Amino acid sequence: MFSLSIFLFHLANAAVLPLLGEAVGAKGASRFGIPFISAAMAIGKITALPTSWLTGRIKNYTDPKNLVLIGFLSLCPRCIAIWATSSYYDNNIYAMGATQLFDGIGAGIVDTSVLLYAQGLTVGTGRFGAVFGFIELAKAVGGAMSNLLGGYLAHISYALAFLVFGVLAVLPCFTFFFGVTTPESMISLKPKKQQNNNTNNNYILMEE
Repeated sequence: MFSLSIFLFHLANAAVLPLLGEAVGAKGASRFGIPFISAAMAIGKITALPTSWLTGRIKNYTDPKNLVLIGFLSLCPRCIAIWATSSYYDNNIYAMGATQLFDGIGAGIVDTSVLLYAQGLTVGTGRFGAVFGFIELAKAVGGAMSNLLGGYLAHISYALAFLVFGVLAVLPCFTFFFGVTTPESMISLKPKKQQNNNTNNNYILMEE
């Protein structure tokens, strides 16, 4: 179910950025196509950097499942915002570019949390490489099918494509929330400082 959730997430996500560039070019702004895609990718990556750092900082303070869900949920408002911009604001390039903030947030959380989750699922088994490879396979297949579906829908309407991907973005949230449990090895994680403080307190009580 974990791999299925990853597959569904990338099925709804991979084709969005290419379609974003095509939608901008289709409205007579073809000269902005390549610069727009470059800027959109930069916005996503720059946003993903602090998001990944923050995810690593707070992973011990919350259930890792919540982090993955937040990352999955970021895709739905992104697609809906692009659909609304495409349908009602004549593909405003600034509004389109701003939607990449959601992409950076989702990528920063999901990429970091999935790695941690795979580690938690396989701790002590020696199968981390195999499980992570299977997850990467699900990611690749989802991305390929996403572009195939996006290309088909784009022939009908770019707005329809973004709307469909927005609906599909809900599916990984359901499969992950109801089908995946948090590994026991990750439930009781505490920050090192807190663990050291608890250990010191125990020593004090024993001495008394």
